[in-house]
Amino acid sequence: MSETITNPGSGQVIRIISETPELLVMESDYPAATPSPPPHLHPLQDEHFEVLSGVVHAIVDGRSRVLAEGDTLDIPRGTIHEFGGMPEEAGTVRWEVRPALQTADFLRTVNKWSDPDTGRPSQLQAILTAREFSNEFRLAEPGRAIQVLLFTLLAPIARLKGLKPR
Repeated sequence: MSETITNPGSGQVIRIISETPELLVMESDYPAATPSPPPHLHPLQDEHFEVLSGVVHAIVDGRSRVLAEGDTLDIPRGTIHEFGGMPEEAGTVRWEVRPALQTADFLRTVNKWSDPDTGRPSQLQAILTAREFSNEFRLAEPGRAIQVLLFTLLAPIARLKGLKPR
């Protein structure tokens, strides 16, 4: 299996190497200054990163780290983090997600509807997508109860505008 997902705004390229229910294996290129996604967590999944070349930046539980070629990082489920490029240097990582769940579909969706200028979907699109993929991705803020309430209230507006969760 080989599939490439490209974010038009950030330039991040994700290559899906293999996917089973137990494990999703990807390689991801982070161009210099690739923005990190907002602080988030994966409630049911563990992530493992290995830097193959260059450098990348991670913030895990509020602690900033620069990772260089050969460095690894494990992010246990439920851990708030960010992961992205460095301001002036690109990096490539091998990225593993256990279990895979619907992470590949989440990445396809987010990157397909990302704005070419920001690299992120519109707020209403993000709400529908986050609601659809809440087992794979959750924002760190606001708290879960507030997110559920807001997403429940705003999802019908998004659908009225013709948006879809996938």
